[in-house]
Amino acid sequence: MYKEFIPYEQALELKELGFDEDCLAFYILCKSENINTPLLRISKIESQKIIDAANNRFDAKYVLAPLYQQAFRWFREKYGLFPTIETNIKNLVVKKWFFSICNVNGTWQVATSHETYEEAELACLKKLIEIVKDK
Repeated sequence: MYKEFIPYEQALELKELGFDEDCLAFYILCKSENINTPLLRISKIESQKIIDAANNRFDAKYVLAPLYQQAFRWFREKYGLFPTIETNIKNLVVKKWFFSICNVNGTWQVATSHETYEEAELACLKKLIEIVKDK
């Protein structure tokens, strides 16, 4: 189930871009313990405002952890960016995965191939973040 949530690094970048949707999970980075890896906790979180309040009260850092589909929906609704992930169905011997991103003006960005759907999904998310940061 944990693979359904975007990685911590991208969750942190989405927070910086203003993501504040309700989520089913959050990442916690404890300052008081020697933990280098953020921990994913599954527990419904109402919004980033609650996370920010918790960060101010406790010696820990909380970051919302959206599902991939939730992050993609957020980019569609907030920025008019429409991602698509597909495979090269004509060549069934060597299956590769590609992503493309269309904006509301119909402009497309197509990415290089990836070995798995999950690699293409993460690469697509990173590209969406890059596009919004460059605006």
